[in-house]
Amino acid sequence: MQARIHASGPRDIDLARAPLFPATTPASPRGDTSPRRAPPCYASTVLPAAFIERLAQVVPADRLDPVIASFALEKPACLWLNPLMAAPADTLAELGRAFPAAHFTPLLPSAVVAHDADPAALARAPAVTEGRAYLINPSSLIPPLALAPTPDDAVLDLCAAPGGKTLQLAAALASDPAHPVTGHLAAVEAVRPRFFKLRAILDRYCALKNPGVRLFMKDGRAVGGAVPERFDKILLDAPCSSEARFDAADADSSRHWSPRKVAECAHKQRALLRSALAALKVGGTLVYCTCSFSLEENEHAVNDVLAELDGAVVPIPTPVPALAPDAPASQIPAIPGLAGLTAAWRILPDALFDGFFLVRLEKRAPLPMPAPREGPARARPRPR
Repeated sequence: MQARIHASGPRDIDLARAPLFPATTPASPRGDTSPRRAPPCYASTVLPAAFIERLAQVVPADRLDPVIASFALEKPACLWLNPLMAAPADTLAELGRAFPAAHFTPLLPSAVVAHDADPAALARAPAVTEGRAYLINPSSLIPPLALAPTPDDAVLDLCAAPGGKTLQLAAALASDPAHPVTGHLAAVEAVRPRFFKLRAILDRYCALKNPGVRLFMKDGRAVGGAVPERFDKILLDAPCSSEARFDAADADSSRHWSPRKVAECAHKQRALLRSALAALKVGGTLVYCTCSFSLEENEHAVNDVLAELDGAVVPIPTPVPALAPDAPASQIPAIPGLAGLTAAWRILPDALFDGFFLVRLEKRAPLPMPAPREGPARARPRPR
């Protein structure tokens, strides 16, 4: 994407060459030059003690304090620029005119970070309310990149609401104007209010203009049995305990959390993963991700299901993408997965990224048939 906008005073920004992070962060309205950061001890006294103890088991010791402190940061907004409605360069120029004091830094040809722009004001901007830009955390840009659908693929987004990743998948299917779209995207959501929110977002952002994008209100755990080996690419952004969304300034953000909640999520995630793998074609690719830190919801859930499938599905390495043009991949704060699942990786939260887990799986053989249930046969009811 080649574009220049006046986004930070009179200085032009070349989006093809700008660094992922400026060498010096522009001054903020508060007069400082860095995100507001509370000391680690502040977040550690506000967040659940059991969560902090569990976090220490999965985060390297030398990075634990910055990770804990990240829960008290005010992070800059990130915007995905919707190519289904307008050229990203045009939308970025529009945002630059609306927010002349902001400093926009590229992440992708269709995503930018907005430094020194109030997220609430951005959310009210016509570019956002009319569907040309979508507010999103940068970590949520990565699963569609890892899945890499093409216009020929049959794609399933199994737990699709609220719809940010679904939008990116729909845009990927239509990414090549010279290539007719022969694939399709099925977006599944089980919870009724979330389903209608998903439909409203996809409609506002023009994803539903493609007749190959279809929505289904259905429990994802039943999809594999209903449509076995139907899809080339599947995204399973599994419902989770949402630990990466905790906010030290908002006690309600973690009030729902408990080890029991984690265990309940992990049980459901295993069932969703089994269903997704059943719906995947042999040779197809599945990306499993969560915004949780727990081993139970991530490596343990994946390892348990893979062990059941006796080699029919295997994890495959996923390079950590370099988001900005010519930027090194090390700019994403990722570490390899734990519990032997080294093909996975974890994004550690920092001043920009939220915490995230992601692994890519490949189906190499039909799944083994489940063993018959043991127990006495139940008599059929007699007709009356």
